[in-house]
Amino acid sequence: MRSPALLPVLLLMGFFAVMPRHCEAQLINDNRMAVWPSLGIQKGFGEHWKIMFEHSTRMKFQPFMLDESYLQAGVEYSFRYNISVEFNYRFSECYSTERYFVPEHRLSLEPDFSTNLKRWGFALRPAVQATFGRDYIRKNINPEWCLRPRVTVDYNLRKTSLKPFVSLELFIGQQPEAQFGLYKYRLSLGVSYKLTKKLRIEGYLREQGGFDSNTNSYSILGVDLSWRFK
Repeated sequence: MRSPALLPVLLLMGFFAVMPRHCEAQLINDNRMAVWPSLGIQKGFGEHWKIMFEHSTRMKFQPFMLDESYLQAGVEYSFRYNISVEFNYRFSECYSTERYFVPEHRLSLEPDFSTNLKRWGFALRPAVQATFGRDYIRKNINPEWCLRPRVTVDYNLRKTSLKPFVSLELFIGQQPEAQFGLYKYRLSLGVSYKLTKKLRIEGYLREQGGFDSNTNSYSILGVDLSWRFK
C-alpha cells in the first residue's frame, strides 16, 4: 500500500509527464508570464537512426492568449556518441492581432558536436534553417533563412547534480526584405539540476537582442522542467 504522503508527488509527476516543458516570464516589455508546455516522442532504429515528433503551444497571460503553436517532425543520425545531425520540419501558427493566426513552415538542418574536458562540457550546434509561409508566396518575398551557430559550456560540480552553463546563439542570414547579416543574438546563463533519473529542472536568464530596428530586444527569466517517460 502506498503512503498517502506520496500521492501529491505522484500526481505532480504525472502532470509534468503529460504537460509542461518549460515556463518563461518576460521581464522587460510588459512583464507577462508565458507557459510553453510540449510533448515529444522519439523512437530509435538500429544503432544510429532516430525519429522524433513534438507538439507545443505557448500561452501568455495578462491577458490570456494563445501565442504560438507548432508541430514538428524530425530524423536524427548519430555518427558516434558525441556527433549527430538532425533534419526537422516544423509547421507553426503565430497569433497576430491584425491577421489572427499566421501559418509558417520551417526546415532546419542541425549538426551537433560535443566533448568533455575533465568536469567541463562543450557543445557546438551550427544549425541552418529556412522559414516560409503563405504571405511570402503572395507577396513574392524570398524565404527567411539563417545560420544559427550556438555554443554551450557547462561545468559539472563535484558531488552534486548541479550543472551551471552559459550559451551564446547567433542569427546570421537573410530576412525578408532585408540585407544579409548578423541580426539577432541570444545569451543564456543558467543552472540545471537532475532531481531523478527522469526528472530535471533548469533555471536560466536569457538576453535576446537585435542588431537592427526590426528585431526586438528583451530579457527572459525561464524555468524548464523536463520529465522522461523512459
